[in-house]
Amino acid sequence: MTSPGIVARPQLVTYPDSLGGDLAALGTLLNGPLDGLFRGIHILPPFPSSGDRGFAPLTYEDIDSRFGTWADIQRIGARYDVMLDVMINHISRQSPEFQDFQRLGRRSPSADLFITLDKVWPDGDPPADDVARIFLRKPDSPFSTVTIE
Repeated sequence: MTSPGIVARPQLVTYPDSLGGDLAALGTLLNGPLDGLFRGIHILPPFPSSGDRGFAPLTYEDIDSRFGTWADIQRIGARYDVMLDVMINHISRQSPEFQDFQRLGRRSPSADLFITLDKVWPDGDPPADDVARIFLRKPDSPFSTVTIE
């Protein structure tokens, strides 16, 4: 079953630099050798990022200049459905919002973007049983700590 307006046809999922090196080259492939194979394209995070293959975005307002520009996205979108990976639960420690939160703490206009331990556990100290139930993709602690006042 599909949602209204979504046609069930293959969608290409790729990083912005995996096929050809940037978005312009990706568009050339889609309109050339790959023409007609896909209804749409899901572009994994094309935003400026501090790491994690784009999953630590600095902003969602710009396309990383190494990949191209919004104009490249628009050109691809003229012929294909385009989905950009926007991770509402990911942001870089280097982002302006996090830097502001780290500097101003709860007085920051960005404070509500961040989950602090005391928002989940009243005393801010997670019980070991709760921590044991958290899925970890890396073997270290599931929590990043910074001093926020």
